[in-house]
Amino acid sequence: MEELNEHQLLEKFGEMSRVLRHVPGMAVDEVAQRIVHLHQKHAREVSAVVNAALSRHSADLLSGKLSSRCVIVLALPPEYKTSEPPSLLPERKPQAPVPKPPAWNKHPYSTRDESVFKAVGDDNFRVLTNEEIEKRFRPHLKPLIGREYTPDALRACLNRIRRHNGLQLSKDIRKNPVKA
Repeated sequence: MEELNEHQLLEKFGEMSRVLRHVPGMAVDEVAQRIVHLHQKHAREVSAVVNAALSRHSADLLSGKLSSRCVIVLALPPEYKTSEPPSLLPERKPQAPVPKPPAWNKHPYSTRDESVFKAVGDDNFRVLTNEEIEKRFRPHLKPLIGREYTPDALRACLNRIRRHNGLQLSKDIRKNPVKA
């Protein structure tokens, strides 16, 4: 989180947009900046704690005294958790790729999202950016999203739909527009 900028954080964690217009006395941009700053500060603090713990307990880590459920061990990247160095592992025959788990396991998807998807349609999600969808379907989408309808809430909803259905993100459509 500490390496993502505010746009990347809001895109990745779209649910943050739900609070942007509900903080009295503050502009939406200011609320977004403060949320991003809070998350980045928290990420830096957590990283500092884990780094300090790694320094203090490096001998325990090397000797295998730490539990596999210890935060220090859990913070290690997966490639460091193999039992043998990669060069010593026996060669394996290529296997069929493991299917990815269904997208609904990764991204929350609601009945409201499904209603928006049906109103816009699969074909439109494949060729239109989020901005184009908002322009063309605004009258149809406002009642579906309800009182929480804001550009940020709609963008988060559209991104959840795109991820859930394995569709291109809006920014990728913008880079490679489909010619009609």
